[in-house]
Amino acid sequence: FMPETTERILSQLNAEKRSLESMKEFGVYPSGNKVVEKPEILFARLDLKEVMEKVKKLYVALVVLFLYAPIGVLVAQSFNASRYRGHWTGFTLQWYGELFQNEGIFDALQNTITIGLSSAAIATVLGLLTCMALRGMGRKQRSVYLGVASMPLLNADIVTGISLMLLFLGMGLRLGYGSILMAHVVFNLPYVILCIMPQFLSLDRSCYDAARDLGATPFVAFRRVV
Repeated sequence: FMPETTERILSQLNAEKRSLESMKEFGVYPSGNKVVEKPEILFARLDLKEVMEKVKKLYVALVVLFLYAPIGVLVAQSFNASRYRGHWTGFTLQWYGELFQNEGIFDALQNTITIGLSSAAIATVLGLLTCMALRGMGRKQRSVYLGVASMPLLNADIVTGISLMLLFLGMGLRLGYGSILMAHVVFNLPYVILCIMPQFLSLDRSCYDAARDLGATPFVAFRRVV
């Protein structure tokens, strides 16, 4: 061999020797064409992985407990005979009996159900029409309108509620069932748009046009295709 070749081979051998020594220091050694960890290092990593999985499950359990424990305490205290929630004096159904005899509670429950269902239906229809209009706009114009429609999601609920109250008072509207219904529609509308708009963007316009060319009315084409 030439002296240069011999030096190059010796340097490569020395580099491989140093690499093997460093690998052994970190608990790994070569096995054929693969690099295998020492058994004790491998078992230690497996044990650490199992511990991390248990820690994750414990964390999730604590989060769920933190969220739902107050609800469980409230349900349990509803059967407490004492008027003071911090002191248990016995099991009773008295408070549920008084609940079903309270007309104000039932009126509030009726308003809650009717406003929830009505606002959801109105917001669905308005959101569907809004998505149809946005579908025909350009990308930049659609982005602007989507940003405006998403503003109630960015504001705190209390801020949006106070703003709507001031708006209704400024317009001379009487606060009551109608104002609450309109406020809930405003709250629900952004969620409807965010849920329906991706589906509209994924639709092929040619399918609707083909249905119209085959004789379908606009309503039938919308109901069957869209």
